[in-house]
Amino acid sequence: MTVNRPQWQRTSSFNVWTRGREDALIRFTAPPKDAGNATLKVADSMWTYSPKIRRAVRLPKSMMSQEWAGSDFSYNDLARSDKLLAYYEHEIVEVVEADGLTTYTIESIPREDAPVVWGKEKLVFRSDNVLLEQTFFDQGMRAVKSMRAFEVQELGGRMLAKRMRMSDLEDPEKWTEIVYNAIEFDVEIDDRTFTQFALRSE
Repeated sequence: MTVNRPQWQRTSSFNVWTRGREDALIRFTAPPKDAGNATLKVADSMWTYSPKIRRAVRLPKSMMSQEWAGSDFSYNDLARSDKLLAYYEHEIVEVVEADGLTTYTIESIPREDAPVVWGKEKLVFRSDNVLLEQTFFDQGMRAVKSMRAFEVQELGGRMLAKRMRMSDLEDPEKWTEIVYNAIEFDVEIDDRTFTQFALRSE
């Protein structure tokens, strides 16, 4: 992961284990000062762990919109699971055929009682299920940030975006890129992986 700011740039590495769309464990491996820092998501709950304080901290809902690990991704972005399906109404607004693939542009509007922060989201999908772009709009319908896919290729036997960039649309020099080096699917993962004990294991 590379975090870019006008005056500096920082790169870090981490491993991720996921189970479905609900559970995930993220553990940083580099640089040395960040190694061991971890985030655990189980259903709608999330915890962080720092080896420096040797304590797991559960994140309250009021902190979910804050930046995750100093990046342009928020804790809400990590915790989305199926919220886009559960709380939004969707409409296909554009269909484009190119290079043997169909690309769909979908506008997603949250229902009135939806517990979400965005006023609208716009997604661009290919017919092979690759997410090409996702734009987030505030309650005033102003585009705030956007995630774009680059270097689409086969990883772990599936077509995926190898590189994705989340950008602040008001500041082009503020962005975060995530690059997948290797992915494995359909791997048996012990249930204990998604526990606070595993979160604290360095």
